[in-house]
Amino acid sequence: MIHILLLVMCLVTIITGHRDHGMQSGLKEDLELERQLNILNKPPIKSIHFARVYLSIRGSPYYGVSGTTSVWNPNVYKGQSSASHLYVKRGEGDNIDKISIGWHVFPELYNDNQTHLYLFWMSGKNGCFNMLCKGFIQVDRSITFGARISVTSTFGGTIMETSLQIAQDKGGNWWLKVLNKDVGYFPAALFSSFNGADQVGFGGYTVTPAGTDSPTMGSGHKPDGDFTHASYFRFLKFLDKIQNHFDPLPFMVGIDNDAPNCYGVTNYEDRKRSNGYSIQFGGPGGKCSN
Repeated sequence: MIHILLLVMCLVTIITGHRDHGMQSGLKEDLELERQLNILNKPPIKSIHFARVYLSIRGSPYYGVSGTTSVWNPNVYKGQSSASHLYVKRGEGDNIDKISIGWHVFPELYNDNQTHLYLFWMSGKNGCFNMLCKGFIQVDRSITFGARISVTSTFGGTIMETSLQIAQDKGGNWWLKVLNKDVGYFPAALFSSFNGADQVGFGGYTVTPAGTDSPTMGSGHKPDGDFTHASYFRFLKFLDKIQNHFDPLPFMVGIDNDAPNCYGVTNYEDRKRSNGYSIQFGGPGGKCSN
């Protein structure tokens, strides 16, 4: 089946600024509380699971990451979310700098069960989704983060996909590209010390309230080698300081799949030549916690 490269997006802001900022505060508080509970060895308030491939500190610094991902509409209920993303990050804990870009279904944020283009950034304890706080400078308004993606993929049929890139320029600014358009950038001054990333990655994650079944990820099917079945990233690259693009090398690569009974992730490297360096990920969810 031919892959359709152009996403149809409804470029409409569908939630108010007041509710957005309250939501962002709550989300950050949830994550901080969960971190503290982990330290105290107490049950978390959220169950978060990953199925992704990452490039480790051994190959760093990285000055960007790019790839093309299929777009789906997983089944998600209020209090849950399911995402496909690529990211760059440096540091950990209170010293973390991170940028993510991709698509997700997040009813609590948008008050719907639709798929949305999104970005997320954080520096220490500061950060937010989309344009809900100051930081990201938009230069191309034909694409809007938070916009609804109105047409998504069909299992075994037509696949909708989008190309994504995060790249740092010579001035230290981090640029976001969607469908080969430079949508905008994060100024270098926004971050504490984000001169190159010590890790980049790509894949999916889900969030659900503790003690509940996790939602589907991607298409809801685990990798099987058929790119019309499970969610994928293809043509994956990392960027060097002058924005040359390279395939990941074996010594850099790690896999993070903490709930293999619910989700899968397969790294095909460059064996599927028509897709470049590629991975599949996702699954049905369910009772995922150990």
